Amino acid sequence: MAAHGLELDRSLSLKDLGVSAFRGQNAELGRLGYFLQAIKKGIVPPGSFLLVESLDRISRQTVLSAIDTLRLILSEGVTLVTLTDGAAYTKGTIETNFPQLMMAFLTFARANEESSIKAMRVQEAWDRKKRDAATTPLTKVCPAWLRLRDDRSGFEVIPGRGEVVRRVFEMAAEGIGQHAIAAKLNTEGVPPFGDPRRKPGQHWHKSYVAKMLFGDAALGTYVPHSGQHVDGRIVRTPWAPVLGYYPAVVDHELARRARLVTGPGKNPKRGRHAALPVRNILAGLARCPLCDGTMTRVSKGSRAKAGKPYLVCAKAKAGAGCAYRAVPYEQVEVAILQRADELVLKDTLEDQDPELDAFLAEKADLVRRRENLLELVETGDASVRERFLSLGERLKAVEASVTDRTVHREANREPLVESRMGDLRAALKADPFDLEVANTALRLCADSVVVDYPAGDLLVSWRHGGVTDLTFAWPDE
Repeated sequence: MAAHGLELDRSLSLKDLGVSAFRGQNAELGRLGYFLQAIKKGIVPPGSFLLVESLDRISRQTVLSAIDTLRLILSEGVTLVTLTDGAAYTKGTIETNFPQLMMAFLTFARANEESSIKAMRVQEAWDRKKRDAATTPLTKVCPAWLRLRDDRSGFEVIPGRGEVVRRVFEMAAEGIGQHAIAAKLNTEGVPPFGDPRRKPGQHWHKSYVAKMLFGDAALGTYVPHSGQHVDGRIVRTPWAPVLGYYPAVVDHELARRARLVTGPGKNPKRGRHAALPVRNILAGLARCPLCDGTMTRVSKGSRAKAGKPYLVCAKAKAGAGCAYRAVPYEQVEVAILQRADELVLKDTLEDQDPELDAFLAEKADLVRRRENLLELVETGDASVRERFLSLGERLKAVEASVTDRTVHREANREPLVESRMGDLRAALKADPFDLEVANTALRLCADSVVVDYPAGDLLVSWRHGGVTDLTFAWPDE
């Protein structure tokens, strides 16, 4: 850079860790896609330089798809430089320098072939495991009421959980609905199973009860799937079921009665992956002010006589302990749409990070306290030395947090943040109004929206830092 009189712009230093360049996900969903969007919006001006380790970091797709990605970058006046060999690619050189064009073709072809062979070998290994599933467990992943034996010879039922599964089927067979089953388990304080690979569940959900009732695992059956990438997504195709892969916790007669009473129309496996229309502008964002759990949209009455929709705490709806308060959804949506300019103010883009400020203050206090103890440590007092070391460990943790928050703040100073906020304003004021577009734009900009009904406020926490307080109703007296 110094040799060419260039200045490195660190605000767009992009790393796609774990994002596939073979499937093209980096150009669609990853940080490369972020960069391509910034080019189109003019945030990255013509004459800029993009530094990459090698061409295969841009794409490992088929040659023509990879060349299209390269052409898109170069056609906007951006020069691409590969750091391994110092080669510079521009629209002019790629059109006139035939050896350079052929080198790009060969590099992309080699990268795609290597990735194809690797993917094929991985797929063959998994296919072999699936064929042997009748005698050898594929992985330790299993339903939450089971666990892999210590000798990895098979699975065993976790004490107490098998009884809960059987009880769910028995309640369903008696005509108790899925929502009522979840509420009953919550009311009785039955611990939710949760997934050990994820954050533990806080309460039982209707969706998990339905998955348990209509899945095959409770009967001891495992259905392996093969996955194929189609149009940027994975399409899963079921294989022949493996009977007896898991230990059965219910018999077929009980399962038949439970499913018969529940009704085939409620089978969640039928079209559960279909895209449902967005009916809530805060979908995926609304949080309860009391328990910080999610809030969901509900309508009172049957479908034919459904009344006005409300937002309620999902935990309270499931009977898991939070206060049940129905917040009129219309009040929330009207406030957001009518006060879009107030919501998306310029000052929401200011450099605000209370969490970083708190860490910096704690760091300064820890440094001061350690300095005060430094002379006493030399006296050999064991308790003082232990305290000094304890402060040192906490200081390391705080310094790491300061670094993380600083990196986060720098990343969100990028011009694209302002562009996304502009897109949000446009979506909220569009005529005709598109609820799904508005929800998507809001989710790109905000982490959460606390529906603080006691105060009558919406507290919007922005991804780039800061909180906007928007009044939507009169506060409770």
